[in-house]
Amino acid sequence: MRGVVAILVLAAMAFSASGVLAGPARTCWVEPDPVPLHSSFTVYATGLTPNQMYYLNITQAKDPSNNAHPNWSIEIGPDGSGSSVVPSTEWSPDGILTVGEAKVRVYPSTGAAKGTANCAFTVGP
Repeated sequence: MRGVVAILVLAAMAFSASGVLAGPARTCWVEPDPVPLHSSFTVYATGLTPNQMYYLNITQAKDPSNNAHPNWSIEIGPDGSGSSVVPSTEWSPDGILTVGEAKVRVYPSTGAAKGTANCAFTVGP
């Protein structure tokens, strides 16, 4: 009987407040941080829908021109995580980062992918 109770307790702990099975936390981060100006950097994401493509929207508050569309993409593997190398802080005419704080939003590229992740990093001199 105690074994059944333990299983029920563990199952109850796996549910979130909304009654949906709790999954891994969705998060992202950038390395290196700070990113030297004109250098490449890698965006990592975890806790997302496995085997799906996600978009990256990389922005800075003082340059809203690149806020409206994805700047890059990231392939999420079978474990729900992935990484994508951005070759420079100046990857296109509409994708230019300057010294200061930058933000990344990881969001689904299709209806099959679920969840978003957000993170921030610093662009240094």
